[in-house]
Amino acid sequence: MNSAHQLLFTLPARRPVWLLILMVLVTGWLASALPDLKLQPAFLNQLPEKHPFAEVYNRYDPLFGGGNRMVIALHQPDGDIYTAEFFNALAGLTEDVLKISGVNPATVRSLFTGNVTYREVTEFGYDGSRVVPKAYNGSSAQIEQIRANVDRSREIGRSVALDQSGALVSFELVEADAQSGQRLDYAELGATLEQIRHRYHQDGLQVRMTGFAPFVLALMSATNQVLLLMAVSLLLLLGAISWQLRSVPAAVAIVAAVTMGITWQLGLVALAGIALDPLSMLVPGLLFLFAATLALLLYRHWRADSSALSDDAVQQQQA
Repeated sequence: MNSAHQLLFTLPARRPVWLLILMVLVTGWLASALPDLKLQPAFLNQLPEKHPFAEVYNRYDPLFGGGNRMVIALHQPDGDIYTAEFFNALAGLTEDVLKISGVNPATVRSLFTGNVTYREVTEFGYDGSRVVPKAYNGSSAQIEQIRANVDRSREIGRSVALDQSGALVSFELVEADAQSGQRLDYAELGATLEQIRHRYHQDGLQVRMTGFAPFVLALMSATNQVLLLMAVSLLLLLGAISWQLRSVPAAVAIVAAVTMGITWQLGLVALAGIALDPLSMLVPGLLFLFAATLALLLYRHWRADSSALSDDAVQQQQA
């Protein structure tokens, strides 16, 4: 067993060229898998699994819905919402939201859905109905009736802006389909949302979106900027190590070794079919910095030991 360990640990010294060629080939193979690395955010990944709050959340999520909600605000820059053009756009937006894959239809809330109503007390008792009638036709009389219904409802400050210049469409996203188990494709969702934004911007309206989905979609769209930042950081790190060691080849060797390790890590993740969460995109960069710091310390210790051995050898020769 000791001889086997000795052969293993002395392999880099006995066959350095062959070992280097093997590492380069493995690095090239794993690097070829990097294009298959996918970004797949998940709302539940942001919650600690063992925390009591997360356990209660997971228990009642199927019954009452989750927290992965999204809100789309349709804003009229000039005037208020009580025009046929605005309500036609809001009706179209509500229909578009209901068609989005991954949206729970039961959670969609808009002036055009049946769960937005008004209640009032009359001399005959309680009275109430939908804020926007089901048989909406966009006539001037109906628009005025909707204005009165909104005033009687509690929707000002909820589904309608306080200054009544805009209205909201809110809904919940389902992370995984209950029947097929297919996970929500955020890239496809982002493309659909951008189409919706572009469609209603053309009508002179402003569209604003909030929620977990727009947040992670903004991160995913900034992937190229993150990669550029990492590349610039790598060059700066290479220059700093070269200046500190006064040796460009040593700095290149340290950075190349650390880059090889990160390539192996991400390549294995891609080959395993594991998606990378956008919120953890900077983790490989942090690991790179830690590994570079450790490699620099090891190089310094190695150089100090080599200098000490050289001094001992010179003293023995002089003696």
